[in-house]
Amino acid sequence: MTNRTKAVFWIIFVFLAGSFVGGGLSYVLIRPGHFHAGGGPDRRPSAREPGQPRRNGSRFLQRLDQALDLDPDQETQVRQIVEATRKSFREAADEASRKHKEIRTRARSRIRALLRPEQVEKYDEMTRRKDRRFREGKRREPGPCQ
Repeated sequence: MTNRTKAVFWIIFVFLAGSFVGGGLSYVLIRPGHFHAGGGPDRRPSAREPGQPRRNGSRFLQRLDQALDLDPDQETQVRQIVEATRKSFREAADEASRKHKEIRTRARSRIRALLRPEQVEKYDEMTRRKDRRFREGKRREPGPCQ
């Protein structure tokens, strides 16, 4: 191995080692969920007077109000838009969930129709375990039992 090859190897090794160490320390020290909860170090102080209560309970609306200094009429209209949008998102998610369940049920029925009786018992147990994991929030990559 030539000196040049060794040097390139060491440069790559040091870069990768630094990336892993830096990423690990960032994860441990910063905690990604901390920022999603709205309490990260980049959190700016409120534009409101000290002691004055917030005009709304939604963090999104609070951030909008803080960043844009909405007047009460604007805030009311924005709140109505946000609430209507949330309702639409909820309805769309419910519809998608119903559709997903129908497709999954149809696929499972088609698979069951192909199986021998002893296979049906095992398949039903697999699908029960998968459904239980889903309800518990332990989702995995799509598997063979649909």
